[in-house]
Amino acid sequence: MFDIFMGGIVCFMVSTISTIKKHVNPLVYLVLLLMLSWFSTGISVANAEKQVDLYTHTQLVLDQSENLRLQAMRSGLASVFVRVTGDAQSIKQTAVVQALSKPSAYVSQYRYRTTDEVITIAGASRPAQELWLQFSESAIQRVLQAAQLPVWSDIRPEILLWVAADESGKRILGSGSTPINAFKRTAEIRGLPLAMPLLDLTDRQELTSTRLWARDERAINRASARYGADGVLAGRIVSVSAAQLRGNFVLIYNGRSYGVDVDGDNAAVVVKKVMDQVVNVLAKANAVVVSSDGAFASHLAIGVDNVFDFSAYSELLESLRNLSTVSHVMLKKVNHSHLLIDLRYQGDDTRLRQQLSSLPILQSIPVEQFVEKPNQETAQAYLDSGNYFWNSGMFLF
Repeated sequence: MFDIFMGGIVCFMVSTISTIKKHVNPLVYLVLLLMLSWFSTGISVANAEKQVDLYTHTQLVLDQSENLRLQAMRSGLASVFVRVTGDAQSIKQTAVVQALSKPSAYVSQYRYRTTDEVITIAGASRPAQELWLQFSESAIQRVLQAAQLPVWSDIRPEILLWVAADESGKRILGSGSTPINAFKRTAEIRGLPLAMPLLDLTDRQELTSTRLWARDERAINRASARYGADGVLAGRIVSVSAAQLRGNFVLIYNGRSYGVDVDGDNAAVVVKKVMDQVVNVLAKANAVVVSSDGAFASHLAIGVDNVFDFSAYSELLESLRNLSTVSHVMLKKVNHSHLLIDLRYQGDDTRLRQQLSSLPILQSIPVEQFVEKPNQETAQAYLDSGNYFWNSGMFLF
């Protein structure tokens, strides 16, 4: 039994249930959860994904003049486009450039409020006001759809952050340090939820500063397991000269490891470059380009039994990723030798089914019979027998 949580805006849902009789001792069973949504409604199963605010922006301004307001709107709109697409280069696309030329057309509301902040100009500090902007989600998504740019939903993977630095000896940094604060600010700008370890005795026993410095993935995974995050970003920031820092990190996500190595003249620059690469990886795995005719993004969740070792696990994921119709593969849940895997695919699901059935690693189950909307007595008998799969078709309008 799985708990399925669907992100996105849903106006109406109709669910139909069918049953598929299963064979004895199957290797693999397929549970079809076909999600039809205007912009890729996400599926997350018992994980740490978080909902983030993508369409608001705040900025300090000197006054409430129209000129400064338009500048802030243009800056805020650019930030929103980058956050929604996950692509910092999206603001160079023609359609986005045109939108940025008329930023007020994409603002649904704004307001000012007083703050204790100041803006320093030419060495002089002047009191600032905060301008809060709310941008139109539908208007922005229409631009992205027309330009065939990716849309990343507001349900985002949570990333656990471990950072070591050479500050009076190699040590793991906690909240309040300059690099950690820079990571938090950059993650908020890019719409990425970050989680921080407690750095308690358990953490320090599982992951020493030396092991983190070496990016020991086994120790990193062991220490991170207690937090249940969707991914882990771990590494070090080290001085390579009086004027240069280097960041060496590893992103562990969706069963893969990605090396992230950057240089910069200060911690903020290093952190920004690290986060740019991290967000690019996550956006490619989760953002979806919606066709100009409004074609729906489709998901298929498959359950796989009897995966007993890492070799079988790796072969399975690689086989699924190599399918021409599959654009994204994500491991959603592991329960002993059972895996739940989310596939995002393009086109008709018939082609995907054919490809799945042809994979040597998968032993497909022939369907003996479909029973559409069984009555209560029949449905209860199916449940009691334990010999049936339930196929839920979710339709969103």
